[in-house]
Amino acid sequence: KICARRTGVGADGVIFLEDSITADFKMNYINADGHAVSMCGNGLRAISTFALNDLKLTNANGEFCIETNAGLFIAHIQKDKSIAVEMNHNTEENAHSSGDVFQNKDCIGSYYINTGVPHCVYELSSQRALEELDVEKVGRRIRYDSLFENGVNSNFYFVKNLEEPQIVMRTYER
Repeated sequence: KICARRTGVGADGVIFLEDSITADFKMNYINADGHAVSMCGNGLRAISTFALNDLKLTNANGEFCIETNAGLFIAHIQKDKSIAVEMNHNTEENAHSSGDVFQNKDCIGSYYINTGVPHCVYELSSQRALEELDVEKVGRRIRYDSLFENGVNSNFYFVKNLEEPQIVMRTYER
């Protein structure tokens, strides 16, 4: 109820910092629908920033070890106090390719990446194709495809400038 857009604060979920016997602390992420999520990359950065700046937690080696439902992750505290997270992942190039789940003439590559949360990542051939893509409709179809028992996030991107790469991305979260 707290995450409800109209009657609550309007959020994707709530993150709790909890004690851990195996790490500096545990991140417990509850999605807006009330279900626990195994992991969230941005959530790791947010909870680490909270631990550093608000709770004043420190670690002699300049990092936090964080327990999640997907295992342990390391968050590095940068000199400017920003947070960089080591993402554990398994990647399969061309897994669930455009011919399998996402059929689009502008899709030039695909990956399945599991960083603790599964993602299907699709590279598109142009920024126009990315802008015109109905991410909610296509992302929902991929999310509920029978290949993904617990759903999957869908990321669609275009590399804007090959000389100085800039990635433009749109995402559908499960």
